[in-house]
Amino acid sequence: MQLIDALIDSNQWIVLTRAIILAPPNQIISMPIANFPYAPEELSAFAVTFGTFIISLKNGQIIHHDPADEEAFKQWLLEHEVRYLALRN
Repeated sequence: MQLIDALIDSNQWIVLTRAIILAPPNQIISMPIANFPYAPEELSAFAVTFGTFIISLKNGQIIHHDPADEEAFKQWLLEHEVRYLALRN
């Protein structure tokens, strides 16, 4: 579910101040883990090792994230086309 606030213009009538957009489960755009502070647009690539996600941000910073649900987090990253760097032996 996504909330959208309406812009207020003094020359127009306001019909709706807040809309709730419902999407099918496979199109939900919210992050499955609420404590992840980055938007998909900020992420460049990721790898996973021992349950820890190593994520490269587009600004060059490297961060680590330990989600409660690894598979849901990985799926979210892939759905937002963040590059997956598979670690190989």
